[in-house]
Parts: sequence; C-alpha cells; structure tokens
Amino acid sequence: MKLNKVKSVYIVLNPEINIVKVGTTSNIKEQINKLQNSSGTDIKLIHITQPLTNSIEIENKVNAELSEYRTFGGWLNVSSDIAVNVLQSLSDVYDIDSIIKKVSSGEKINNIAKQCEVSRRTISKRIKGSRTYHPEPKKIEPTKRIEPENKEQTSVDITKYKRFGKGRYTDKDGNVVLIEYKEGKFYIV
Repeated sequence: MKLNKVKSVYIVLNPEINIVKVGTTSNIKEQINKLQNSSGTDIKLIHITQPLTNSIEIENKVNAELSEYRTFGGWLNVSSDIAVNVLQSLSDVYDIDSIIKKVSSGEKINNIAKQCEVSRRTISKRIKGSRTYHPEPKKIEPTKRIEPENKEQTSVDITKYKRFGKGRYTDKDGNVVLIEYKEGKFYIV
C-alpha cells in the first residue's frame, strides 16, 4: 500500500441545500474557494483532521461508508454529524498525533503499522518527519544510595557492579553506588 502526500481530510457543508462533501487537501482555504466558485454559494467548513499518513485512503473509506447518501459530484445528502462521526472513527488510526501518543506510551511500531495497514518503515518515517514528535526523556527513578557499611573503607569487587557514569555504578538491585579507585583497589565512597 503506497502512501500519498500527507494531507488533511475535510468535510464541508453547502448550507443552501444541506449537503456535505468529503475530500483531502493540504490547503483548506484554497479548497473552499474552489468549491465556492464551482457551486456559486458559500461553503462552510465542518471538520478537518490533522495531516494523516494515508488521507486518500481515509477519504475513500468515508465516501464508501456513506455511498448510499451520494447525490452528484461527490456531494452527500447526509447530516454533517454522521459524516464527522464516520471520518473520526476511521481517521483516529492514522492521525499522526495518535500515532505519536501510541509510540510515546510504549506501543511497538510493528503493532501500529499493522493497525494502520502500512509498513513499519512508513510509520517510522512519518514519526521522524513530524514536527510534533518530541520523545519523552526516560524517567529515571530515584534510587537509594548505598553507604559504606562501616566508616573504614573496605575494597569492593567491582565486577558485581555496572558502570553508568564516572564513578557511578549500580548494584544488582539497581541501587546507585559511588565507587572510587585508590591505591590499586575500588572503594565505596
């Protein structure tokens, strides 16, 4: 499945005859002007999505779902509320913000790609290309510091600790330990 240029899906209303149109655009103002010029009436924007990874497919699915209401020229004789509900139910899966939320909450990209019916690479590219994706820094839980058991320094077996910074180590329980190297031995500070 090939993705097209990222666009938004919109729903507009012709209030004179109460019909709606579903389409895709990267410039809604220009699109409304075109529709107003071709219909000779004011057109009202009812709903527009965020840019979607697969806007053309969403538009086609919405139009297929509402095909029984088709009148002429792609216009639908259906309430705008019904059209918006159909669009929202289909676009939630593809909305870049919802994809980013899923990734940020730890959901695997493979699972998201299956839900969106696109490749893992497509999702990765879309996330990297997004200006709104700012990965949350991993939160490091505060850990207790291990103090030497006695005031006299005794050497420790450094192999029982994992280094994560200059002089900073963690033990098997994840506790932070400050260790120094003096006179050929390692000591807890």
